[in-house]
Amino acid sequence: MADWADELEDWPAPQVKWALREWRRENPRRKPNPGDILGVLKKRRGDEYAKRRMAVQEPEPRREAMTSEQHAALMAELEQKFPGIIKRASEVDG
Repeated sequence: MADWADELEDWPAPQVKWALREWRRENPRRKPNPGDILGVLKKRRGDEYAKRRMAVQEPEPRREAMTSEQHAALMAELEQKFPGIIKRASEVDG
């Protein structure tokens, strides 16, 4: 009993109970040891973590490239809002 308590003390009792039931469903003719139950718990935790990571990492929709007309309109708007800040390449070189 001490082995079980030492090995599984960091896990909540409902999770340990679930893992024991899971073990019995998968291995009806074998008795588990603490390491078996710990393995079931860690596998479940890893699976859940992987699902959460995959849900977070959904790719963002790809944005379309800006057309030259859209670029010119944006530059005109910025020049209007911030006069003197935007320099054309020919103004900088010359």
